[in-house]
Amino acid sequence: MSSKPAKPIGEYPLADPADLPPLPPQGADGEPAAVADIRSAPEIAVLEFLNPETVRAEVPLQHPFRLEGQEVRVITVRRLAMAEIGRVADRLVELGHFDRYEFYAAMTGLPAAVIRALPDDDGEALLEKLTPFLPRILDAQPPMAMQDPETGTNETGASPSTTRSEAGGAMPSPPRAR
Repeated sequence: MSSKPAKPIGEYPLADPADLPPLPPQGADGEPAAVADIRSAPEIAVLEFLNPETVRAEVPLQHPFRLEGQEVRVITVRRLAMAEIGRVADRLVELGHFDRYEFYAAMTGLPAAVIRALPDDDGEALLEKLTPFLPRILDAQPPMAMQDPETGTNETGASPSTTRSEAGGAMPSPPRAR
C-alpha cells in the first residue's frame, strides 16, 4: 500500500480552530514566547502560588532597550516548572554543550543572545535575581558528563567552581542563595 495521498491536498477537510488546543500567552508574564510542539507537550497545571515573590521577581533595567519593536524596561524572572527544566536539559543535549544562558532564557522569556548582550550592571542585577531561582541541577556545575575526570575541568578548561566569560577568561560562578 502506498503512503501517497489518494486525493489532492485541497480536497481534505480543514481542522476546526475550536478543536485545536489554546495557545499560551506570549511572554507577557515571563512565559517563553516560543513554545515547542504543543500537541506533544505534556499537560502542566497552572498554579496560583500563595507567596508569588518566592517564584517571581522583577529586575528594573538601568539601560532599557527595544526588542522587536517593544520597549523592555523591566525583566521578569521566574522559577521554572519541573517540565520546563526537562525541556531546557533536552535543548542542551541537542546543542551538544552546556550553556547556562539557556536556563536564563527560559526563566526570563528572552532569547539567550539578548541576555548575553545586556550591559554589565543590568546583567549583574539580573544574575542577582536569577541566582536564587536557578534549578538545583545547576548546583553540580559543570554537569559530571561534561567534566574531564582526569583534570577535574569542564570542556572549556575551567575548574568546576568557575565558568568561562564570553571574553574567554575564567570567572567565579555566582554564589547560590538558598
